[in-house]
Amino acid sequence: MTLRIIRPLDIREANIVSTNLALETEWTAGTYSLGDTARVGEYLWEVSAATTTEEPGTGTDWFSIGPANRYAAFDQQFGLDKYRIVETVTRNADSIEYELTGLTRVSGIAMFGIVAQSIHIRASQDTPGDLMDMTYTVKDSTSYNGSMWRWLFLPQSFERKYLNLDLNIPAGATIEITLDNTGGTAAVGSMALGVVDEFGIVTTKPVRSIRSRSIKKTDGSLTSLLRRTPSAKVTYPVTLLSYQADPFWRLMDDLDGVAAVFAGPDNYPELSVYGFHSNVQSVSEAFGRSTVSIEVETL
Repeated sequence: MTLRIIRPLDIREANIVSTNLALETEWTAGTYSLGDTARVGEYLWEVSAATTTEEPGTGTDWFSIGPANRYAAFDQQFGLDKYRIVETVTRNADSIEYELTGLTRVSGIAMFGIVAQSIHIRASQDTPGDLMDMTYTVKDSTSYNGSMWRWLFLPQSFERKYLNLDLNIPAGATIEITLDNTGGTAAVGSMALGVVDEFGIVTTKPVRSIRSRSIKKTDGSLTSLLRRTPSAKVTYPVTLLSYQADPFWRLMDDLDGVAAVFAGPDNYPELSVYGFHSNVQSVSEAFGRSTVSIEVETL
């Protein structure tokens, strides 16, 4: 089983041909009060002063509260020692729809934090016929353990992620993505499209662990706890073959502090995650092959 990695493509307004996601109100010159929000480009800002006429990003009266709803799922995440992680999610009533173009080749699509009943992906070009057209029904992942009572009364827990890592969509194709949750709110935390890099063999005993993480705020001598949340880590032991070490380490350098998709063996979906590698080290070296250990902190 190979380790597969996607570094998400940078998707901006120019790549979005159409969507059913409305944009928040754009900032215009005027007076704003504490707590007011406004959009500048693809990001939202909130007033931190009593009142202000200042333009967001030019002074201290506004602070960034992350990407606008339309762009949240495509936000390029940076973390660990570079920037603080900003958790983002795109939401919309009933469905989320995107039509994307102007992208390079796409051989993998991954979505995390999904709330939907079904996912539809269609890719096409100017020539007749679709490159792909598929619908995936999001599965109920509730553990009923053969119990009729649990099946009748236990709240359902649906899959939270979707991966398709065997695509062949050429550069310049139009890609349509729809997440449908009729009667509710559709949501997706991260949507990653890109080229899948494959490396070596994931050997025995990959490890997933969860620890409690505190995020604190220090103001002078006062330290307050903002929130406490579990943080998952996955460790992949990988044997690199046929002189894969050099391209592997180049990719690890490029992904330093940059979120990416890491997919382990297909039959272990809990080992497919979106996050940052926090530790990568060589375990052993031999002529033409090497063994490395990759620790990924998930978002």
